[in-house]
Amino acid sequence: MNLFSNKVISIDIGSYQIKVVVGKFQKDKLIISHAFLIPTPANVLLDGEITDSTKISSAISNGLKEKNIKAKKVIYTLQSTTVITREVDFPSIDEEDLEKMLHFEVQQFFPTSLDEYVIQYKVLKKLEEDNGKTRLLVAALPKTIVHNYMELSKSLNLTPIALDIHSNSISKLFMKGVKLDDINHQDNTMAVVDLGYEGININIIKDGVLEFSRLLPVGGKDIDTAIANTFNFTLEDSEERKKLLEMDSLYTDDILEISYSCIDGWVEEMERIFKYHTSRSPGNRINQIYLMGGHANLKGVANKIEESFNIPTRVINHLSNIQYHYSTIGQGIDQKCFLNAMGAIIRK
Repeated sequence: MNLFSNKVISIDIGSYQIKVVVGKFQKDKLIISHAFLIPTPANVLLDGEITDSTKISSAISNGLKEKNIKAKKVIYTLQSTTVITREVDFPSIDEEDLEKMLHFEVQQFFPTSLDEYVIQYKVLKKLEEDNGKTRLLVAALPKTIVHNYMELSKSLNLTPIALDIHSNSISKLFMKGVKLDDINHQDNTMAVVDLGYEGININIIKDGVLEFSRLLPVGGKDIDTAIANTFNFTLEDSEERKKLLEMDSLYTDDILEISYSCIDGWVEEMERIFKYHTSRSPGNRINQIYLMGGHANLKGVANKIEESFNIPTRVINHLSNIQYHYSTIGQGIDQKCFLNAMGAIIRK
């Protein structure tokens, strides 16, 4: 039997890069055969919604052909400020009755009419201390976004099997017992912070269970915009200057200062979320911060966040539940950029 006979394609379309992962989940291990990046064409994505399916389809199709990907099932994972998530406590009843109750009761937990949304939910945990209630993560995805991804699958001649959101993808990846950089975090609460280009996604995870998640409308684009405005650069030039932070150049010190100023703004937003988490229950605390995403590579970002919160902060390098097929993937993968797509492969 072929080792990858059940493998699927997982795609995370970001505003700056498209992350593609091919693999399968087996015996609590992710076995990855391919992981590669495709530049996202300009002006094809607006806050998670595909606005030009033709260009995105062409870019992904070319990437799959170049890597000789034969798998035909696809999973997508996305983040968008238009996706509404809520943690909701319901009476503990069987799943069939829970779905019926959710259908009638969920509207009261959301700030807008849900007629134009697709509703999905996931059981987070049982609350023994609260009369046996069940805590759910309920997500409302705009039907327009769902339709866009269905159309993309059709144009790629792929069979869609799931449309996930980043917070759920990450929570599955950081399952109970997983080690990060050979450290076991059992009974600890970690903040997994995805430093993206247009948004920062914060996931609070305790002993393998997602406590809650929030998407902040700040990110790496803030730095590019600040550099562009200061030096009259284009955003593309600003991005290249930002990549030179580790090197000596005419603008390094100034650009580093601009970057740190933006990171200070991120920290203020993160602090608001952390305070909310710790205020929800007397025992809530954050023991460790882990950084992922392309902007976790920024010079000094982990140190600045650690100094701001006095919480150990590290950039994710290795998870114990991910294995690679190095004959096809090579040795140089920057794992932290692909974690959303990897986690989406886990279907549970």
